[in-house]
Amino acid sequence: MNFKYRPDIDGLRAIAVISVMIFHAEFTFLFNETNYIILRGGFLGVDIFYVISGYLITYLIIEKEKKASFTFSNFYERRARRLLPVLFFAILISFIFGWIFMLPNQYKDFASSALSSIFFISNFWFYLTENYFSEASSLKPLLHTWSLSVEEQFYFIFPPIFYFLLKKKFKLLNLFNFLIICSLFLATYYSFKNQQLSFYILPTRLWELLCGSLMAYLHSKEKLNFKKKHNLLVILGLIFILLSVIFFNERIPNPSIFSAIVVLGTSFVIFFNNKSIYIYKFLSNKFLVKIGLISYSLYIWHFPVFAFKKIKSDGLSNFDKLESIILIIFLSIFSYFLIEKPFRNNKIILKKYFFILLSIFFVLLVFLSLYIYKTNGLPKRYGTDVLKLINFDYEYSVLYQKDTCHISLKENISKNLYSNCKVEIFKNKKNLYLWGDSLAAHLFPGIKFKYEKNFNIFQKTADACKPTSLLREKLKKTRCYKINEFIYDEIINLKPSKIFISAGWDENDLILLNEIINNLKKNNIPEIYIVGPSPRWHDPLPKILFKKYRLTKNIPNLLYDKNQIINFELDEKLNEIANKNFVKYVSPIKILCVKDYRCLTKVDESPDSILTWDENHFTEKASKYIFKNIID
Repeated sequence: MNFKYRPDIDGLRAIAVISVMIFHAEFTFLFNETNYIILRGGFLGVDIFYVISGYLITYLIIEKEKKASFTFSNFYERRARRLLPVLFFAILISFIFGWIFMLPNQYKDFASSALSSIFFISNFWFYLTENYFSEASSLKPLLHTWSLSVEEQFYFIFPPIFYFLLKKKFKLLNLFNFLIICSLFLATYYSFKNQQLSFYILPTRLWELLCGSLMAYLHSKEKLNFKKKHNLLVILGLIFILLSVIFFNERIPNPSIFSAIVVLGTSFVIFFNNKSIYIYKFLSNKFLVKIGLISYSLYIWHFPVFAFKKIKSDGLSNFDKLESIILIIFLSIFSYFLIEKPFRNNKIILKKYFFILLSIFFVLLVFLSLYIYKTNGLPKRYGTDVLKLINFDYEYSVLYQKDTCHISLKENISKNLYSNCKVEIFKNKKNLYLWGDSLAAHLFPGIKFKYEKNFNIFQKTADACKPTSLLREKLKKTRCYKINEFIYDEIINLKPSKIFISAGWDENDLILLNEIINNLKKNNIPEIYIVGPSPRWHDPLPKILFKKYRLTKNIPNLLYDKNQIINFELDEKLNEIANKNFVKYVSPIKILCVKDYRCLTKVDESPDSILTWDENHFTEKASKYIFKNIID
């Protein structure tokens, strides 16, 4: 087969890059009151790129070797001209936006990822630091460079070996098949054993690249006689691709035997497609070809744009995402015509000047990365007060009495529950009891501050274990049931004068809470306090305040958050339950918030006075502030 420019391959590139972009944009639609994400399998666009890349690289080597014109210096210069200018420029621009929008720890992290991307080892860096499908990974502007690193590692290893074997007239078909099977087996095995490792490394991606190489090798060996059956295989191939990107999701192991569907589909289209087939005409239409031509720039720019948009703004709408894609297309057209095309043309930018410019950019990016990393993300960009907010690191362990009177999620549950929880008993004091989950534990500093003089304070709390779990039949054998059973028995035996019950309440707890109150009353517990929901922010409060400061150069005392609406409504319902049962009600919402869903962000002007250290857990000062405002 004569290897000429194939517009249908650019069409395949277009499908691949569009799939990846839509996947990372996370467009949603509502159906039957459920939100669905469009193209959940769009990440398989990378697998399509790998097959195409393996095909084209192998084709290039075979054709050059036939003409006795192949040189490694020329081969790697072409690769450098193709990949590095746009990549380096995008990283440099990302450094500028990182300086504007990123927290010091984020900027330091970004510098590390930039350094790993420049040396094409970012697949290892991201494997060690982040889950590709986690929410946090969407805020890392260079996460997508892991795939370039895998590709570059392939370019360093495959061409010398393949060229040597080609020159020696080695029969490569069996070797290709053997390596593909071994790599696919390895990928499938590790996708079940260690999904992250399998996702990021070359040995488990090698079969995808080699499938493309095999197609090129077979094309070079055969003069294909296309028949009608080939039409069906091309159609089947395109169907495989489209079904995969539409119906796959991150829960399906990839790479593995499952992703062989999209790889096989891409291989069919590349191998069997020709001008007489309708699919060829579809993939060669002007729109797809033009998208395919700028696909590398689209791939390079799309993730930084989405990441910085998410860092800058909270909760992107579909319109925001569409705006981002328009910007990505604009940047890609700009970089294709002003960077990609000139740098790929050795008549416009001579070899000597190309390597001089490349070296300058390389040294600059390495220097920037090392400097930002060494200075811990350039924190001096911000004033002293803001730095205290940024570096706010709340150590809750001691204040919560963690691992003594508060059981953490990671702690093993034994028969001797709370054996390390010691309370100094004074006979002239009454007993007070605090019961609940971590949203009870965060009240301990305030309770201690207000009641320590007159009460012996007993705290028994556990992460994610609401008191209402005691009344749920299906939870009888669980960790939370055992903990709350122990606590309830202790309360009945101790009969404290006051008991505070607090947790991360929801609508399902209301009826059960009624029953708990009635049970405590039957056992002569005199004063029962139900503590309502605390304000809950959509993000950790320090992060929100930093964003506000970055935009307005001011830290607001009161702040609106739509997340508060649910808690305001729940607060009213819990208040009604308390009134009906003639027990006392503590409302953090009424103490800390005003009617238009704005809540305090800090309780005084000192740096450690911030209301919550995460989304909804009070700091020590906030806990004390609440109990200063409670009238028994």
